[in-house]
Amino acid sequence: MMKTSKLKEKFEKLPLSSKKLSEYLLVVGSATTIYLFIGLRGILYEPFRAQLGATNTQLGLLMSIMGFVQIFGYLVFGWIQERMNVRKLLTFDMICYGIIGLVIAVSSNPPFPLLIVYFVLFGIFGEALYWPTIQKSVKHIGGKKSQATAFGVMESLRGVGGLIVNSIDVILFSAVSASLGMILGIKAAMIFNSAITILFALLVWFKLPHDFMDDAKMESSNKEKNEDKTDKISFNAVIQAFKLPVVWLTGLGSACAYITYVGVSTYFVPYLQNSFAISAALVAVFGIVNGTAVNVASSSISGIVSDKLFKNSASWMSICYALMTVFLGITMFIPKEKSLVVVAMIFLLLTTLSCFLIRAVYYAPLGQYGIPDDISSTAMSIASFFGYSPSFFAYPIFGRILDSYSTNVAYKKIFTILIVFSILGIILNLINSRLIKKGYKAPVTD
Repeated sequence: MMKTSKLKEKFEKLPLSSKKLSEYLLVVGSATTIYLFIGLRGILYEPFRAQLGATNTQLGLLMSIMGFVQIFGYLVFGWIQERMNVRKLLTFDMICYGIIGLVIAVSSNPPFPLLIVYFVLFGIFGEALYWPTIQKSVKHIGGKKSQATAFGVMESLRGVGGLIVNSIDVILFSAVSASLGMILGIKAAMIFNSAITILFALLVWFKLPHDFMDDAKMESSNKEKNEDKTDKISFNAVIQAFKLPVVWLTGLGSACAYITYVGVSTYFVPYLQNSFAISAALVAVFGIVNGTAVNVASSSISGIVSDKLFKNSASWMSICYALMTVFLGITMFIPKEKSLVVVAMIFLLLTTLSCFLIRAVYYAPLGQYGIPDDISSTAMSIASFFGYSPSFFAYPIFGRILDSYSTNVAYKKIFTILIVFSILGIILNLINSRLIKKGYKAPVTD
């Protein structure tokens, strides 16, 4: 009851009509369900890897390939998103993603080159063509005054949705694998998640208005223009977006947060286990709280605080980065004694909280700055290119550090890197905050 009451209160902070609320929930639901298949690796890693028939190194390479397609695809496909109808694009991406998931689920030891093709397609349909469209949609629905709240509530709802489906996945996997074996258990979970993605795609198709964000008008208008004119508009959108400092600052600031997120989501659990020698059960409890509960609790709170108290998400993020810098510094120097494991957990969770507070609103400055709708997807794509670029290189760097040094030395180096990027995040967001307060507008094309 308390959870429902809090969720209702958060929605009341987001001023939406019934029509806008319906559109918002469809967009958020789409952003939640499309990643259910690939998200299985986070809760059922070994069965997921076994179904792919891949080694740990190969799975890491597949994730890097997907990240590569993601970050470069943001630039390549940004102008396409300006031309396409949102309803059609979201539906197409989700159905393609779900079908690929089903193909992998029913396969048996697919050859590695084929897996590369699958993960390239995941990068295209789930990231490069898809995610900037989600961001543009939320930006449009939230309006200029509720950007941070709209993005924050979205992250909170995605966390709740992921938690529910992940719990069902574990139950389904356990039930099937107990009688039919691990491989059939993970196949069942893969099929279940892929089916949810496809079914929600159909819901988006039938329930999201065709003229959502007036893309239908843009589409028909573009058809009337000759090819040279269309190319000129697309090129001009890219040039205009590149000239906006807020786009660069938002993207680089988001990259700082994403590097910290890599550490938070991947390396905090093994840090505790290897440095403090605690039990697997306690590590699992920490992992659930650190990975999901903190995200759900912090995401919508961040948006509301940013909108209501600061009116400027960049100012709010600079404070969060400062807190994260302090928490990381304290954590790094906590003696590695078992009696201090609770203290270490507290500061790790505070670091995670700071990180998720930033992640909930780190693209909100683009909407608060006042970028015109005709180049907003391109601007979001450029910012996303920089923001998500660590997904391609951060994992290999941190992994190599762990393989090359002793546990204590390796984690000191990792925490030092996180601190450096947190300080950089403070600087970038302070500059961005000044730009937003001055109220500069992006130039409008003729």
